Amino acid sequence: IMQEIWTTGGIGEERLAIMHRAKGPKTGFLCRHNEKPAGAAYAAIHENVAMVHAVEILAHQRRGGMGRWVMRASAFWAAEHGADTLSVMCTVQNIGANALYTSLGMQPVGQYHYRHLPNGA
Repeated sequence: IMQEIWTTGGIGEERLAIMHRAKGPKTGFLCRHNEKPAGAAYAAIHENVAMVHAVEILAHQRRGGMGRWVMRASAFWAAEHGADTLSVMCTVQNIGANALYTSLGMQPVGQYHYRHLPNGA
């Protein structure tokens, strides 16, 4: 179910492979609302930092608190597994997600971008 949700959100095999390769504590979160799948997320810990990514809430479930709940669950899981820092990856263009993370008191600490060859490769 989580892979279907991620696929719907454009999270492909490359990112799933990264999740599988990660060493150390890692987990996935399946969000449910009214007994139906609502979203998915992934978290892994390196040293004392828990990195949350692949947060994907189904379009018809957005604006109902699912993102807030999955971040809360991620924070509890991270603390239980020894992390003292919670971070999340998000593109600058994702206005909704950035608003969520800001409302949770999170602040941007860095940026990255993708480069593509002129032929689209």
